[in-house]
This record gives sequence, C-alpha cells and structure tokens, in this order.
Amino acid sequence: MKKTTGLLLIVALILASFIVSALPARGQELPAVLYVTVGTQAEITQLIDFGLDVWHVEQVDSQYVVTVWAEPSDPRLTNYTVEVDTERTQLYRDAPDQIGVAGVEGQGFMGGYLKAAEMYTHLDALAADNPTLAQSYDCGDSWDKITAGGPAGYDIKCLHIGGTNDIDVVVIAGEHARELMGPEIARLWAEWLLGPEADAAYLRWFDHRIMPMTNPDGHRMVENTGALWRKNTHAGCSNASKRGVDPGRNCDSVTYGGPGSSTDPCHENYRGTGPASEPETQAVQALLASQFTSLVRNPLTDPAPDNTPDIFATVHTYGRLVYIPWSTNQQTPNHSQLRNVCNQLGGKSGYTCQFPFQYPASGTSEDHSYDEYGTVSVGFEVGTDFFEPYGHLNARWTEMKPSLIYAAKLAPAPYQLRKGPEPASLSLSPTMVNTDTTVTVNATVSDDSGHGGQNIAAAQLYIGTPPEFGGTPIAMTAVDGNFNQVTEQVLGTFSTTGLSVGKHLIMVRGRDSAGNWGVVKAGSLIRVDGEIYPIWLPVVTKNQ
Repeated sequence: MKKTTGLLLIVALILASFIVSALPARGQELPAVLYVTVGTQAEITQLIDFGLDVWHVEQVDSQYVVTVWAEPSDPRLTNYTVEVDTERTQLYRDAPDQIGVAGVEGQGFMGGYLKAAEMYTHLDALAADNPTLAQSYDCGDSWDKITAGGPAGYDIKCLHIGGTNDIDVVVIAGEHARELMGPEIARLWAEWLLGPEADAAYLRWFDHRIMPMTNPDGHRMVENTGALWRKNTHAGCSNASKRGVDPGRNCDSVTYGGPGSSTDPCHENYRGTGPASEPETQAVQALLASQFTSLVRNPLTDPAPDNTPDIFATVHTYGRLVYIPWSTNQQTPNHSQLRNVCNQLGGKSGYTCQFPFQYPASGTSEDHSYDEYGTVSVGFEVGTDFFEPYGHLNARWTEMKPSLIYAAKLAPAPYQLRKGPEPASLSLSPTMVNTDTTVTVNATVSDDSGHGGQNIAAAQLYIGTPPEFGGTPIAMTAVDGNFNQVTEQVLGTFSTTGLSVGKHLIMVRGRDSAGNWGVVKAGSLIRVDGEIYPIWLPVVTKNQ
C-alpha cells in the first residue's frame, strides 16, 4: 500500500512538473493585443494610471472597449473582461521579421516606410529639387545626439516651404515612434505643397514648416527591432527596453503633469523630469516660437482673439479621429470655435471630431501651442493601426489631404474664416489663352451648416495676388440673379489684357450675410505665346 502511494505521488509530481513547464511563468508570457471592457471613463484613466499601454478606446453602448498591449494574465486586468485579438497580435509579433523588408524603391522597412535617416535625406532632396520654393534645415537635436556614450543621434530636420510672412502653418509628426503612418503623411503633405495644383500654388504664399520625424531616436528603435517603441531613448528606467520620455506628455503648458501622464520613468506616458526637459520637445517648441507670436493672457480663462492667425497640426496614429485642446478633456475658452474647426476637418476626411478624447492626456504639443500662442491647434489620429501595412498609405493620404488643405487655408484667421462660406468646383473658360481674351470663372460657394448656414451675400475673384496679400477683387454675380441662398452658383469675368506669358493663379472667395468671408479656392490660367492647337486622342475599343 505504501509502495503504491509512493508511485502515484511520483507520477503526480512528474505530471505537475510537465504542466507547469508547459505554461509560461508569470512575467514570461508574451504580450498581446487585448480588448478590455470597462464601464466608466474613470476606469479608463485607472488603466493608464496602472501603467498599462492603452492604445485606443471605443464606446460600445454604455460600455467602453479599451485596446491595450499587455500579457493576457496581467494581474492589473483581473477584474475586467479581456479578449485577445490573435490576428493583430501576430502582426506585432511578426514585426521584427519585417524590419528588413524594403519598399519598391529599395528603401525603408516594413514594406516601404522611410527610416529616420532616409526621411531626412528625402527632405534635403525635396529642397534641392525646388530651390526657389523649399529649404531643408536643422531645427533641433535628438536625445542620442546630445548624450555621449551611446549611439549617434540625429539633427532633427524641418522643411520650409513658401513665404516668410506672418501667416504660418506648422505640421509635425512622429512624436511617438511606433506611429509609422504619421511621418509619411507629413512627407506627402510637403510633396503636395511643392506640386502643380492651383491650391498648392495659392498656399505657397503662406509660410509652411514641416517636421515629419520629431522623435528619430525612437523611430530608429522601431526600424532596428520592430518593437512597439513609443518614447524617445532617454535613459532612466531600470529596464532598458522601457526607457524614455514621452514627447507627447513633456511640453510646457498649463496641463503639464496632469492626468494621463506618469512620474514613473518606465511608464509609456512618462512625462520627464519637468516641462520641455527633452531635446525633441525643445525642438518642437522652438519651431513654434520661431513662427507664432506669444499671446499674453490666462489661457485657462481668457479666449484668444478672433483674429488670431496661424494653424498648428500634429499627425498621430491611430483611430481616424481629430482632437483639440485641452488634452485633459477640460474645455478651453475658445472651445466652441475649436470644436467647429475640429468638426469641419473631421468631415473632410470622414473622421470623427472627438471631445472629450478617448482618454485624458496632459503636456501635449497641441496644449502648448494653444496655451502660449492662442493658435488653433488640432491633432489627427490617422488610420487603423500603429504598424498599418505600407500599402494603405495612398488611402490614408487620400483621407487626410482635404483636411490638411482646408486647415492650411484657414491660417490667415482660423477663428473667423471657419465661419465663412467655402468655394468649390471652380472652373475657367477658356483655361489657356494666347490673345487678349475674356475669361469666365464659375464656382459654387456654400455656407452650409458646417459654416453657419447663412445665405451667400457676395463673391469675389482675384488674379495673381491673393486677398490676404493685397490682391484686387473683382465682383462676381449670382448665376440666378440674386444672392439669397445658402449655396450659390457664382460667375465672374476678366480680361487677359496685360497678362504675361505663363501660369496665372485665379482665386475665388465668398462672404455670407453675417459678414463672414471664407477660405479661398484656386484655379489656374495659362497664357501662351503662339498658336493653341487642339489635341485629338485616339479612341481605343475593346473587341467583344
């Protein structure tokens, strides 16, 4: 009897040993994409305060589904319903195998995303190819750049496009290293501004500054390892794989140190030792200081004046959202105006303007911009994932392009222009002339509900010089004979007498019955020297 008991005990111990060894020990379990169901926004904040890496929040009926990156058996999730997304989890676990997969042009990683060094080389090339329109320049340093004993860092580069006037548009991306789509959208924005479209030519009258790779050291960590690196590479955490400061929580603003940020150097939302402690943050703030004018006021209680100029936009991923200050989810004194702009921009892209945001944050660059300058400051959350396939880039750019164009057009006076009507479907007849000719300009001007819903009261066209820079207006008329509708078809004419050979910018804007002028829509007229011949294209039919 004793021998049998002993044998069973040995067998039981062997089986127990096998079972234990087959299961991952606590702390050795691989992290996964988890959907955590919570009942209140306070619980979302609590998950962040626990130190969990919160990615996204969706409201489903009366509950919230929070996407986190964590071990499925993490004790911090014990009291919640947790679902594992195995497909997305595999995407991130396979990421290290994709770091050497270059794009069709032989550059980049994960199918074509530009590395930090390649992005900066690309900015230099854009400037070299467009010497009269663009300049690439050093606008700051990365953590590794200023810190001895580690890897070589980077000079953070910016691209200047257009004029050097007091109408400024600043777009930055890549604050969080793992958000791969943002820098590519900023790159495409720069390329579009340098392109042939008439709206781009109009916007080049403004002063554009683009910082597409704000956190190059962190981006290099993603390039080299495929890791979900978020922060810069500032040492300080005992676990080197969790080191760094979150540039998106480090900016100098009245919200610095508030909810959604942490004093723990190992936390994904670590805010640093103080406001603007990080060189990457200093670079962003220096860029804004070089372009915008400080506004002396109490930003918590005093609104920025209606005529405050300029636009600041950040590009993040993911969620297909637009957001505005304050990141703490408290309303700014300009909340209604900012919310209106946010709704307009979201409508352009099919995105949702979200306020309050999914979860609270603090010390963001959007907060700093609004705090210090009163500037209309917006953030975009592009796409559907951090490591979204590179092949989705064209679709994401197609979404974002209308929003960025409209945001830039608001720059002369965003708080005012957002209330005015918007022209669309501008057409010229003819579009090419070689003699003194009368050109007819047609456009649709609308002050729909997104702009205030007032009747159109007037429209103007401009040749060559925009209204913001002293252009001479030419009155347009309503096609139906009266300005008495929210949307009007408008018509204007002008003579090409005296126009030089070349391309000429033609612009239209409208005013509503409340006196609000709106943004400009541009088209192009070409004056040539010589005969204009029609081009007949062959008709090709397919055999049935």
